[in-house]
Amino acid sequence: MSKSIESCHHACLLASSEFLLPIEYRGYHMGYKFYEWKIIGIFVLVFIVVQGGSYFAITQNTNSVAIEGTRQALQVGSKVLRDLLSLRASQLSLSTKALASDTAFVAAMASNQQEQIGPMLKQHLFRLDATAIIITDDQHRIFATATTERDISLEELSDLNPIILSADLDEREIIPLDRSQQTLFQLLSAPLQIGPATGRLSVAFSLGDPLWQAIGATANTDFMFMLKRSDQDWTVHGSTFPADIGAAFLDEYSRDNTNVEYYQQGDLEYAFSSILVAQADAYELFAIVGKSIAQVTEPFVRLQKAIFGFSVVALIVSVLTVLLVTRRFVRPLNTLAHVDNLTGVANRRLFDLSLQTMFAQAMERPDARFALLTADLDSFKGVNDQHGHDAGDIVLQTVARRLISGVRSSDLVARYGGDEFAVLLGGVNEDGVRQVLKSLFESVRRPIRVNGHDLDVGVSIGIAIFPRDGRNVAELKRKADQAMYAAKSLEHRYAFFDSSMSEATDASGVSLFKS
Repeated sequence: MSKSIESCHHACLLASSEFLLPIEYRGYHMGYKFYEWKIIGIFVLVFIVVQGGSYFAITQNTNSVAIEGTRQALQVGSKVLRDLLSLRASQLSLSTKALASDTAFVAAMASNQQEQIGPMLKQHLFRLDATAIIITDDQHRIFATATTERDISLEELSDLNPIILSADLDEREIIPLDRSQQTLFQLLSAPLQIGPATGRLSVAFSLGDPLWQAIGATANTDFMFMLKRSDQDWTVHGSTFPADIGAAFLDEYSRDNTNVEYYQQGDLEYAFSSILVAQADAYELFAIVGKSIAQVTEPFVRLQKAIFGFSVVALIVSVLTVLLVTRRFVRPLNTLAHVDNLTGVANRRLFDLSLQTMFAQAMERPDARFALLTADLDSFKGVNDQHGHDAGDIVLQTVARRLISGVRSSDLVARYGGDEFAVLLGGVNEDGVRQVLKSLFESVRRPIRVNGHDLDVGVSIGIAIFPRDGRNVAELKRKADQAMYAAKSLEHRYAFFDSSMSEATDASGVSLFKS
């Protein structure tokens, strides 16, 4: 056979190695692809750890940034609230003082011209866009009043908040105008000359929802006022929060918890900052600045989702890259290390690894059984001498295929060296081995046609069974080897190990399993 034909033949045999060797060994066998998948698994695990760790670190960092962003947003919201209250009070105070110093108005007050005072108050009420104007004399009694709806008589002012008539009323107060405390008002006061005495002009401006909605939109923050008079419970005023938040705050403040910093219920999650706006013996007023955590974290959530998507894509690309590189570079080397390149069956390395694995697993099961078969071609040297080494290669390849076809897919066939083969049969006793031997001999003993010649190649097989013939690898291999050499002198050419067998080897004195 020419070299080109030999090369082609060998290439064809290698190409069919997936057929010749049962790659996916089941149960106790160790498939050589185990190492390939082990490498893939390690790399995939590394990529998962790296990508997962990176995503976790980024997520934690973005959460910290979001929390810090919430804190800064509350600081900004609190500053906006304070500045707006101060600015509004300054503007309204100037308007109130300007009215108190108006010459015509002061003259009407001095002459006590009631027919002029009412229309003038009404006119200034609308000009200032105020809710009420209340004038008290030097005895803190109501002298005149006007509201956006109608004039109020003295009899109708019985529900007026008493603090408005008190001597210690500050020139800038945020209080409810009436006893029911339904609406807060920013109350600005200025001295007013009423005849020979000095009274007080008080102008009330509503702190209703529209104002705080405008402020909240400006600062992208929610606001709420909590008020408590000494003789009444806490009340919520001017809230731009959802109703559930107001109810929760009312409950907390009713339990004297005025330092609420966090609240969560369902989808509602807020962080808060409390500002003590005013405090006196009669009442306390807190301004609550709140920020929706979901609103603050929404950009970060989008970022995290994007990072997660990129991480998943990167992981998939990494895994595919590992698979490609492993198949292109690792698999050929792995196959070369564990598969006999001439016959396509397992080589000595893979056989020994599988035998050791089988032993380790069998030792853990008291009912485990398996058999080790060693096979030696009887007249292989004559084939090489008479027909050449190319013919010998064809014989080895044919014998390997026939051995494969004579055993189960879960069994292992290996070329152990030269013209020697080894077979592992799992889960069998002596009767089971005999059935396999019948099939093997029927297949192997058929003539092999090479270059127009039918070659009869005999085979001798020795069998050792675990645990009967040995409870360690070396002992079982030695006894299978002894049985094989004993089989060479038997007509049926196979032998089970027997204690009467000697330590004899073949004529060359070389044992199959000797290193």
